[in-house]
Amino acid sequence: MRKNLGLSAFAITACAAWCVAFAGSALGEREVIKIAERESHQSCHSGAHHDYFKVGCDYIAKFMDGNWNVLVRADYRNAKGERLEIVGAETLYIYSPRGTLLRVLPGM
Repeated sequence: MRKNLGLSAFAITACAAWCVAFAGSALGEREVIKIAERESHQSCHSGAHHDYFKVGCDYIAKFMDGNWNVLVRADYRNAKGERLEIVGAETLYIYSPRGTLLRVLPGM
């Protein structure tokens, strides 16, 4: 019994040390959005779709399945400046908890 208690205490201490170290190096929502803004800057500020003009992007970040998922949605406007909904104008950037780009999934 005493041996198991000692092992449990060691496991909890080791986990606590690892968790604190890991949490200290993981990025928060604002930081991962900043990375996505830099990586998508060129595609968010250039191009057009018929009579619609791209004026930037919107960003939504969510931590799911152990990674950051940042949805980058192109903001298209018509000649009147009205926002338009364009099918496939989203790109999903997937990052590790520390901000390493793992995958880019373009919209369809």
